[in-house]
Amino acid sequence: VQYQAGLCAQLLNRNREAIGYYRRTVALAPTAAFAQGNLGVALEDQGHLAEAIEHYRLAIRYGGSVDAARNERNLARAEQKFRHAPASLKP
Repeated sequence: VQYQAGLCAQLLNRNREAIGYYRRTVALAPTAAFAQGNLGVALEDQGHLAEAIEHYRLAIRYGGSVDAARNERNLARAEQKFRHAPASLKP
C-alpha cells in the first residue's frame, strides 16, 4: 500500500510525499528494487543526489535484470549531476 501511495504522489509531482511513502516501503522491504529506484528518482528530483545514488545502486543490486537499464541510466545521470554540483550541495 505504501508503494502504491508513493507512485500516486510521484505522478502528481508531490515528491516530498512520495519520498515518505517509499522510505516506509524500503524500511519494510529493503530488497524491493522498484521502490528503491523510485525513491532514487524522487530524491534526485528534490536535489538529494548522494542519497538518490545510494538508492539507485540498491535498485540495481536487488533488481537484477528487471528494470536494470533504467536504473543504470538514472544512476549515471545522478552521478554526473553530483560531480558537477557545487560543493555546498554535497554532504
